[in-house]
Amino acid sequence: GSITDGFLEVVKAFLGKLLDSLTSLVDMINSKIGNIVESILALFDYFPSLFSGFTGFLAAVFPFLPQEFFDILILGAALAAVLLILKVLRK
Repeated sequence: GSITDGFLEVVKAFLGKLLDSLTSLVDMINSKIGNIVESILALFDYFPSLFSGFTGFLAAVFPFLPQEFFDILILGAALAAVLLILKVLRK
């Protein structure tokens, strides 16, 4: 009986450590994915300020174009950046 109890304690300790390791791995992956998402969202905050000078220049040169045209330009640049990031992450 004591041999079986000893063996069960070893197996229980092993499984406990294994589950603890898996839990810490999942927590680490979750935090890394959170950092990636925050970085991408920071890019969306950065892009409008980056292109505001360019769109301001275009608005001064082409005053007959509506504001929606410039909004589409900014959206296109942001989507191109996201696609580039996804392409890099895929490789």
